[in-house]
Amino acid sequence: MPRPMPEGNWADTDRVFTEALDLPEEERSEFLDTACNGNSQLRARINRLLAAAEADDDFMEASPFQGELLDGLTADIENEPMEGRTIGAYQVVREIGRGGMGAVYLAERVEGGFTQQVALKLIKRGMDTDTVVRRFRREREVLASLQHPNIARLLDGGATEDGRPYFAMEYIDGKPIDAYCDEHSLSIEARLRLFLTVCDAIQYAHRNLVVHRDLKPSNILVMEPTAGTKEAGWAKLLDFGIAGILAEEGQDEDIPLTQTGARMMTPAFAAPEQLRGQRATTATDVYALGLILYVLLTGKRPYDLGGRAASEIERIVLETEPPRPSARATEEVTSGDVDPATHRGTTRHALARTLRGDLDTICLRAFQKEPERRYPSAEQLAADIRRYLDGQPIAARPDTFGYRARKFVRRNKLGVGLVSLSFFILLAGIVGMAWQARVATQERDLALVETNRANLTLKFLNSIFLRVNPEETEGEPITAQSIVDAGLDEIASLEDVPETQARMMVFLAELSFNVGLYGISDSLWARSLTLREQLLEPNHPEIAESLQGLAVSLQQSKPDTAIVLLQRALPIRENTFGPADPRTLETLNNLAWVHYVNGNNDDAVAIYRRSLERMESSEWDGHPLKADGMDGLAAVLSAADRPGEVSLPRTLSLAPDTTQPLFD
Repeated sequence: MPRPMPEGNWADTDRVFTEALDLPEEERSEFLDTACNGNSQLRARINRLLAAAEADDDFMEASPFQGELLDGLTADIENEPMEGRTIGAYQVVREIGRGGMGAVYLAERVEGGFTQQVALKLIKRGMDTDTVVRRFRREREVLASLQHPNIARLLDGGATEDGRPYFAMEYIDGKPIDAYCDEHSLSIEARLRLFLTVCDAIQYAHRNLVVHRDLKPSNILVMEPTAGTKEAGWAKLLDFGIAGILAEEGQDEDIPLTQTGARMMTPAFAAPEQLRGQRATTATDVYALGLILYVLLTGKRPYDLGGRAASEIERIVLETEPPRPSARATEEVTSGDVDPATHRGTTRHALARTLRGDLDTICLRAFQKEPERRYPSAEQLAADIRRYLDGQPIAARPDTFGYRARKFVRRNKLGVGLVSLSFFILLAGIVGMAWQARVATQERDLALVETNRANLTLKFLNSIFLRVNPEETEGEPITAQSIVDAGLDEIASLEDVPETQARMMVFLAELSFNVGLYGISDSLWARSLTLREQLLEPNHPEIAESLQGLAVSLQQSKPDTAIVLLQRALPIRENTFGPADPRTLETLNNLAWVHYVNGNNDDAVAIYRRSLERMESSEWDGHPLKADGMDGLAAVLSAADRPGEVSLPRTLSLAPDTTQPLFD
């Protein structure tokens, strides 16, 4: 049974309006009869709110009193001619915005002997209760201490003659961060660096025990750089006026920490705990930062919430898993809209490749539904972004050798970087072999073999480094080709130890492929395969390694041959490691992709689905192999003009065709 409501109680107006919005249309009239208790003016006000909510697709993007919803509710401010009026030490110039708390005006200081433009926020009538006024005075004291170059400063505050609080904030002549980035077609890297300044500002506020609670692109304005300079735009965070103070339990209990801000949030950027009515914490701001990052990277929000009722928004946010940014970036653009990739200076598929992996992981980690699963702080979110920009492994991903090696290769592709890469792989190989030797301490012969392998590996790489020593090259620059040529010469000297020779061929094949020497890579993979087939049992996993390496190297030039190689490697890995082992699934994904490259879309779809079926359990969520499988399947279905297809026959033979020659 709704409580009858006195006229002018805006908090209860909001409450009853929200309850009515959640009801079926045919039940609203009876509900409002009781709730409004015969107050026709109040009933008309609620009806206008409901009509605006039904008509405005972006209704829930704003606070409950924004845009059309202000009609009638803020007539006390709206009908007052504010231009030219003096409030405190400031004269109003013009209105520049409205929000749930009231109106914001551009004003100029008329006292004190100097000129200063400010953004003056005037709290609307109905928000000026004793509790609210005490709350804002308390927050004003704390916010006045926030001195950060990326936070709009609180300059002054007071109350009007009729008792309404006002704030005078630093006036920022800028554009919302997402609009600024799009207007200037900033690259993903430039957007990340701009976003880092926002993270730093939020971390500063958190250290001062202030949480924003309503972070969104429109609350982050970016000013144009100074004319004639090459500086990037400067971001400023606004609207800490509704920030919550992180007081200890029981402190100032007469001023409820959640009272004035209970509805002061933007549902599209609100954290699950806010939608549940729970207290906001620093984790709430981290969630909003993740959503803002998502928008900056993809040009889209993770959820389509336009035109939905509050209860539906809450259900979607609380129960639905958001798509990865890389997947969202490949979605079709509505007719008439600009492709987000265009605003980022790239193509849709190139954008997806950039976002896939680390940036997917960073975004999804930041706005996990459970606060404890998010980044512990804005500082740690920023640290992972900096690691990504520096080519370093991020903290949010499993710290595996393969992952770190890939990051290292991306940072060091040529010249001295190649030498560093060689040292890194050498170190990893020696550590791995030392670990194997430790496990086999009771098997002396095996330990001796592994030690000899490590020594031979060290000797091999040392010989390469000596060959490319600047003293030996007489000042000639060290290039990828020179290192590979030195490696080829040293491999020839390992004929007495063919098993080690095959391993060094694999090492050099991977190095050649990474630096674009594809012909040499093809040859080395083929030689390692031939050598291992002579030395090892037919189903040995090292044979599968060479089969897969050669297939990946040939996938563009000879996709038919690559398919045969992968069909041979797959059963070896399935029998050795199991059907759901990452090495097996890597082969399966590669096989699907090569079928796609070769134009066999039906086979590619069936194999991708087989791979994804093996990764259905929750332990695979966020794994790069699953992401690759989903992206690959989406690409194939899109290329085949079957984006809406949900099932295909799963009868596909993966048996190798031993009658087909490997090479022409």
